[in-house]
Amino acid sequence: MDNTSAPPCRQTDPPLPCLSQRPAAKSAFLAISVAGFAGTVAQILMVRELLVLYYGNELSSGLVFSSWLLWTALGSALGGLGSGRARLSAATLALMLSVLALSLPATLLWVRASRILWGIPLGELVPPGKMLIIALTATAPFCTTNGLLFALTWAVQAGIARRRGESLATDSGTDTELGGAGNGGPTRKPWGLQPLVIYLGEAAGAALGGLCLYFVLLPSLSVLTTTLVDGLLLWLAASLLLAWSRKDPLSGGRFGLVGAVWLLAGFAVLSGCFQAEALDRLSRRWQWGPDLVAGYDTPYHHLSLFRRQNQISVFANGLWWFSAPDPQTAEYSVHIALLEHPEPRQVLLVGSGIAGLAGEILKHPTVARIDYIEADPQVVPLVGSHLPREETAPLDDPRVRLHHVDATSFLRQCAQRYDVVILHCGDPMNLQTNRFYTVEFYRRIAKVLNPGGLVS
Repeated sequence: MDNTSAPPCRQTDPPLPCLSQRPAAKSAFLAISVAGFAGTVAQILMVRELLVLYYGNELSSGLVFSSWLLWTALGSALGGLGSGRARLSAATLALMLSVLALSLPATLLWVRASRILWGIPLGELVPPGKMLIIALTATAPFCTTNGLLFALTWAVQAGIARRRGESLATDSGTDTELGGAGNGGPTRKPWGLQPLVIYLGEAAGAALGGLCLYFVLLPSLSVLTTTLVDGLLLWLAASLLLAWSRKDPLSGGRFGLVGAVWLLAGFAVLSGCFQAEALDRLSRRWQWGPDLVAGYDTPYHHLSLFRRQNQISVFANGLWWFSAPDPQTAEYSVHIALLEHPEPRQVLLVGSGIAGLAGEILKHPTVARIDYIEADPQVVPLVGSHLPREETAPLDDPRVRLHHVDATSFLRQCAQRYDVVILHCGDPMNLQTNRFYTVEFYRRIAKVLNPGGLVS
């Protein structure tokens, strides 16, 4: 549609976007779809990173989600107030996308630097007050901008729909408001459902973002690289919106700020992509200190590996899990239990077999079978790559059977019976590990024990 053919906004209404209908609709849909994609990726990654800082305590996730919703609502409210007082354009939406592109990787770095910034010693639980402050400061830039963008795209689409409704009313000569007399009774505004396109675009982008994150991005890229790729997508969308804008965004006037932010976002994101590996190592050392060897993000948790002399210590979501080689702990965990049984043949080991427990169990000549449960399939190869060969060799023994399944599900479906069950699941610091210290869990264990069997 030519720009001159769109009917002007009524003088009695607040100023609405005055782009031609098709470019405006296209700009709004692109902006909200990309923002939906980025928002899902950002929310999942930020919750994961903050849970690592909070040692995997799921109750703290309530603070994170509350902060997320608070800032998003505030941004939407500000956008609703401002959209009726300003003329919106594709350049305005491009500005919002550029700010999102900048804020996403910056927020990740802020979270990882929180121990230094807030003086939180490694291994010390974060107090609830600091949890709330960190969550609020971490989510503020991205969520406020995202809420603002949603309100602005809604205003653009609502303006288009209203002009279409006014055009229809003019052509048909009927009242389009509720209570009109077109059919002798109330009629619906013909533009009433049009802005729902914004909801559909945001929902489609969010669904695609979740799928891409879990099936493409997380399995192949680090968290920091993922945020940079997400930022690059936002920046490219902003570039496309600027190309659709009817004025040069890099010229003076009201496009000067848009151009400056767009250039800054592009420089930051592209530079970060080229230096992603070095920046990731640096930020991890902010988070964990100089002894950090490697950090891995798996679908189950974040694994941090530290080296002190010849020993590797593994932390899952910030909590110590096990160290290897650690013969004293492995011997204590295994031999007391097995020596209590007159002839242990079938052994179930839940967790930490890679830490030397499987090797200690195999030292008992009566053992014929070990079922080793490690829910996360990436733990053994990732940790094993940093250990001497003699530490991982017991897992290649034909008597050892490795199961990548949740322990509760395994026990529920298990037909095998065991003489000894050894649990090495960590302390009940969160809901994930607390399940292994419940009456229901031990009742399931009792059902798979042979007569005279025992649990350690």
